[in-house]
Amino acid sequence: MINRQAKTYNEIIRKKRCYELTKYFYITDEEINEIYDFLSESKENEIRTSNKYINFVKGSNVIKTKEANARINSFDAIVLSSTLFRITPHYTSSSSSGGFSGSSS
Repeated sequence: MINRQAKTYNEIIRKKRCYELTKYFYITDEEINEIYDFLSESKENEIRTSNKYINFVKGSNVIKTKEANARINSFDAIVLSSTLFRITPHYTSSSSSGGFSGSSS
């Protein structure tokens, strides 16, 4: 649980987005607070995830990487910032092999 009282609309949305991550990852309250604080520091800060890692990104630099356990495997990546929550769904190709057969005369 984020231990800060939201005072503005942006803070409420930031909290909601941080809690949204708990649908996809097993993360502690301490980690949620850390993510919330990091996003609060600057508008250029982002959280970028894969199924195995949570990256704290400032601009184009990865500041910190934490291992993470995904609850579900229906996504390949999540980007979380002060203005964005984007999920890249997991793409599974069909198992049938496609090929071309034909004849030439």
